[in-house]
Amino acid sequence: MLSGELATRPTGRYVDFTLFPFSFKELIRYREVAIPKEFAATKTAEVRRFLQEYLEYGGFPETHRFGREILVRIYSDIVQKDILRRFGIKKKNTLKEFVKYLISNLAREFSYRKIANVLEVKDVHTVKNWFDAIENSYLGFALERYSPKIKQQIIAPKNFMPLIMVWPHPWPSESPRIPKDSWKTWLLWNC
Repeated sequence: MLSGELATRPTGRYVDFTLFPFSFKELIRYREVAIPKEFAATKTAEVRRFLQEYLEYGGFPETHRFGREILVRIYSDIVQKDILRRFGIKKKNTLKEFVKYLISNLAREFSYRKIANVLEVKDVHTVKNWFDAIENSYLGFALERYSPKIKQQIIAPKNFMPLIMVWPHPWPSESPRIPKDSWKTWLLWNC
């Protein structure tokens, strides 16, 4: 059940907790890896191995126990059940392409109008509603450009920050659509 639906149920009082996937720092702590102030070569290799694992599996604790298959299942459930079914989206394939577009254009700015043109969706408000559904289901969220003027924040292009790392390829670096530099940006956002 999404957090917005909790208040509509006549069940009494509730407390809403939002849990996000681990950051890289939290993953290191979860794995009980002590990081000294000065790195030895062996410790550097161990942290790099964990970093590689983090980039491949993301921050969901379950993936580090059960493997990538659980991550693909979580992604599929979020798209199928939490977005398509719950929000009654009729253009299922177009929404799936939209999600792939957002994830594969990691660390690149986007606008709703540009995505509507790419996906050949007539109304830009449809894309905005889809994006709201993606945010409400915690698949990811928009990072807005800072400006002291609220209007500039609203109209400026945004970046998409996924909370789940699933690509159409076994390993993200194999995708020709994802530039290597965007991994550095993504890592800086997450750590």
